[in-house]
Amino acid sequence: MASRSDVEVFWDSGVLLRAGDNLVAFDSRRDRFGTSVLVSHAHIDHLPPSSVEAYATPQTAEIARAKGKRNRFLPIAFDKPLRLYGELEVIPKNAGHMLGSAQFVVASGEGVLVYTGDLNLANTLVTKGAEPISCDVLVIESTYGKPFFRFPHRDEVYRDIVKWVFDVLKEEKIPTFTVYSAGKAQEIIKLINLFLELPVVAHERVARICEAYQKFGFRLQYIPERSEEGREVLFRGSCVYVAPVNAPLMSSRMVRAVATGWAVAWSPKSCSAAFPLSSHADFSQLERYVLESGAKKVFTCMGYAREFAEYLRRKHGIEAQPLRPKQQQILS
Repeated sequence: MASRSDVEVFWDSGVLLRAGDNLVAFDSRRDRFGTSVLVSHAHIDHLPPSSVEAYATPQTAEIARAKGKRNRFLPIAFDKPLRLYGELEVIPKNAGHMLGSAQFVVASGEGVLVYTGDLNLANTLVTKGAEPISCDVLVIESTYGKPFFRFPHRDEVYRDIVKWVFDVLKEEKIPTFTVYSAGKAQEIIKLINLFLELPVVAHERVARICEAYQKFGFRLQYIPERSEEGREVLFRGSCVYVAPVNAPLMSSRMVRAVATGWAVAWSPKSCSAAFPLSSHADFSQLERYVLESGAKKVFTCMGYAREFAEYLRRKHGIEAQPLRPKQQQILS
């Protein structure tokens, strides 16, 4: 591997690691000819242009294709080392964010760097929580990197959702969740399947992602909206409708709810309810990850990166700073 002075990490439409003449991109949104791109998960803001050849878990690749992406995905597997440029060993680990989501361990004789990607340490109905990884340098997403963002226990949120569904049904309305079509939608569907004897009608985009989930053994009971049965069930009511974020409501009988970590701070006026159900780590989880990783140097990115880095410096004396476009020496 390159000497310590030749190793850098920086931000440029994604997280980039430069080791000597070699460049590795994590979740890059740009086409960099000849650069290895590792994709942490299949949310659209982390996927490269379709012209880019990228490494991804089979689950991530399948969901990306269901979203219409046409990349050539090179398969990677959790806990199995990938050798890049003959010098860098990259090991994907579960990130707990959604099906197939990965954090990446970059190991060499110079030390260990971890890039978390979007992260969640809590178990959900459709994902196993991530585990903190010991490392020398940590690049951690900081979406909820302010102490204000501490989520209730997930079981408590699940109970609140079930109660809201009952309350809406009593008014002879249709409980409608507008959420991310990949990840959150499947968690809501699984919750209804487990705790309510109600049919779930899935918007076309949600149904496509559900098909991808089921290819990997996830049992989800739902009815595609565009099917004859789906139209009939929606007409009758007494069901739950799950649609993508910002999808228009097709009927005045539909009552909208959202499920997002931002619900601890606000509730949209257009919604009947907002539930703090997130696929991201809250502040407590982020802090726990940093401390358990034992990282000597921490770079924060996305969300409240500046605030989280400042907290880590002030509270724990950790060398932390937000990742910037300017190149950062990390192993000097």
